[in-house]
Amino acid sequence: MFVWTLIKEQNIPVKENAQFTSNIESLSNAGVKLPFIHKMLELNKSRVGFKHYGNLPAIAEATKFRAYVEEFLRVSFVDQFVQNFDDLSLVDLIAFDDVRSRLKGSEQLVKSAQYSDAINEAAIAKGMLFSKLDRFVPKIGNVPMMRGDLESLREAVFAALIRIPLQDYSFIKNALPNASMTMDGEWHINIFRQIKYDEVSCKRAIDCLVALSIRMESIV
Repeated sequence: MFVWTLIKEQNIPVKENAQFTSNIESLSNAGVKLPFIHKMLELNKSRVGFKHYGNLPAIAEATKFRAYVEEFLRVSFVDQFVQNFDDLSLVDLIAFDDVRSRLKGSEQLVKSAQYSDAINEAAIAKGMLFSKLDRFVPKIGNVPMMRGDLESLREAVFAALIRIPLQDYSFIKNALPNASMTMDGEWHINIFRQIKYDEVSCKRAIDCLVALSIRMESIV
């Protein structure tokens, strides 16, 4: 994707179905020099072996290739776009300003290892997202004995409406605390059980909510 983006950015003529190695050569011929080419070609050779011949790389090999790609992207983004790769975020794709702001805040809290605060921001972002669907499914009335079950059912209807993958929905439902908005417009976190969060769980929550938000944009 990076190589193809660079080709389009540089307006280099190539065939639409040109292979990765051909695109690398086209960039080189146009005077665009990329780092770690031998490592990228090694990765591509393994990709071809897996895709066409079913040769699954060992875990150690896969880990090595991931390191190759991260190294390539970090250097290449600075060289070609004067952009820090680690500053790029899918959160920027979110169209809803309020949700995007909360998830950007969550990302910053993750970077400073404030995982509980980060997950709380993600929970509020989730609440904001689901509240945008209120006009499709009315809120539950005052039914004290059944309110929790009915709210869960209502949320499940939302999940089906926007076709959230079951794994993602189960994760955010079980991992995130409940967030609710008071009459004065303030969001509050309701913690019913203590969960020890880490960087992985926080980042997964953010990724799930980004995907959820993008799905919702075609509905709301």
